[in-house]
Parts: sequence; C-alpha cells; structure tokens
Amino acid sequence: MEKRNVSIQLLRVSACFLVFFVHFGQRVGLSGILKTFTDFGAFGVQLFLLISGFLAGKTFLENPDINILTYYKKRVIAILPLYYLVILYYFITENILNHYFSVIPSDELGFGWFRYIFLLNGFLNSDTYFWSNLGITWTIPIFMFFYLIAPWILRKVKTIFSCVMIWAIVFVVTQVLERFYSCVIFTQLHIMFLGVIVYACVKKGRNLPAIGAFLVAAICAMILGNTTYVYVLIFSSILIAMASYNSISLPNWLSKIIDVLDKYSYTLYLMHGVVFCSVLDRLNALGVSKIIIAAIAIIGTFVATVIVGKFIEKPIQKFLKKRFLNS
Repeated sequence: MEKRNVSIQLLRVSACFLVFFVHFGQRVGLSGILKTFTDFGAFGVQLFLLISGFLAGKTFLENPDINILTYYKKRVIAILPLYYLVILYYFITENILNHYFSVIPSDELGFGWFRYIFLLNGFLNSDTYFWSNLGITWTIPIFMFFYLIAPWILRKVKTIFSCVMIWAIVFVVTQVLERFYSCVIFTQLHIMFLGVIVYACVKKGRNLPAIGAFLVAAICAMILGNTTYVYVLIFSSILIAMASYNSISLPNWLSKIIDVLDKYSYTLYLMHGVVFCSVLDRLNALGVSKIIIAAIAIIGTFVATVIVGKFIEKPIQKFLKKRFLNS
C-alpha cells in the first residue's frame, strides 16, 4: 500500500472543515469576526479542487501507462456510491416524507431528477437551489468531469511547461465559454489543472521558484480584484510547501486521528450537507434556538458521518472493489 503523505492529509481535512465552517456560520447566524472567519471556509472548495488535481497529476506523471479503465473504476467507486445515496435520500424525503411540508419547484428545463442522476447540474443552470445544489452536491460533477477527461490529457505530460500550457488552454477555453454560457464546470475546472502544475513543480524539485511565482501571481490577482484566485494561488504555494516534506513527526494518537478524519473527509463533506440542508434549514424556519441548531449541526454531522461511512459507504465500496477491481 502506498504511504500516505501526512501533509496532503492535513490539507484535505482542513479543506473539509473549511467547507463545514462556512455552512455552519450561515445556519447558526454568526456575525462579526466569527462570521468573517467562517465565511473564509467557502474557499475550502477550491483547496479540495487543487488537491484533487495534484493527486491526479501524481497519478499520471508517475504512471503514464496506467490503465484508464481501472482509473475510471477507482474514481467512480470512491465518489459515486455515497453521492447516489445522498440523492436517493433526497428523492425519498422530498417526494414522500416532505410532501406535506414543502413543494418541489418545477425544473425550468424539464430534466428534474435526471440532473442529479447523470451529473448534469454541473452544466445545466437553474434559478432554484433545489435543481442546482441539492444537499451541497454542486462540486461532484466538476470532480467527475475532470476525472473523465484527465487521463486523455495528462498521460503524455512530462514537463512543468506542458502542464502550464494545458492549464492555460483550459483556462482560456473555459473563460471564453463562460461568456456565452456560464456553468460551475467552466468556472472551476481550471483550478484542478492548476493542481497538476503544483505536483509537477514538486516532482521536478522546483519548489521555491514555483512558490515565488504563485505568490507574485496572487498579488496580481489581488490587484485585479479576483479574490477567489488570490486564495487559490496562495493555497497552491502552501500545497507545494507542504507536499515537499513528508517527514512531519506526529504522536501516534494524533496520526490515527488524522488518518480517520482523512478517511472520512469526503463522507463528512456530503453528510454535513444532508444534515444542514435537510434538518437545520427547516429548524431555522421554525425559529429553533441557535444553540440547539449549533449542537445538532456538530453532533448530527459527525454521527451521520460515522454511521453512513462505516456501515453503508465503506461496505459498498469494499464490495465494488472486490467485484470490479480484484476480478
């Protein structure tokens, strides 16, 4: 089994909690400095995208002859079982259990639940939250689209320059397409290819020049007023710095905690969306105390993560791996 990079684990766990914090602040109604702190968590998504691009770069730059079908199977098994469980949960609750409490808005394009079944909400815009980001699932189409095209683009990449050129092409093409048709995949896809550049810099030992270049680019983005890309570029520098060193010495108990948190980071990411959107939003509408909502947000998310992750998601993944990867 490949040795895990503790630095990447820490960053991935951090990204997960950043996303948790921004939604926590929204539901609990924080204000002032606390609200400013939790709002910063919105950039945790971009950190997730960077790390995913980084790991994809690691896969293909180290193993250019990797079997693409096997790669697809691994990505599907890692991501889609829990995603479809979440969508199934919402299909049942919104169509049956919540039928008496709320009305499902009509999908202006007529796709309905097929948006989520076929991951179309990444391409198809909607004026309603229900048909664009149900259960905080808007990032899943981005990940899956990247994993779909990455093998064909990255398997021939060998140099930092070629990685930069690929990112530049993706960036320009998506920005042009955004002018004619805006969707989240066009908005975020190039960040994952930026993660590939980060890995190429680490692999080639160009850490300090790359960190300097990313920080200068971040200053330029700040001047241009692109706040998101300021943080994306700063995250890129941090990712390079941390990924360059895997000799972090941690107490055994802390290493185990980080392993568990990293193992269930994706589970927590989706399950906090279920708890927040399906439970907390309704409690807020009923005027329930913010203290109670905060307690349910924390306890409910971690209980749901453990139960669903350990007893449903991981067993399903184990079965699928045995069935489709070990055959």
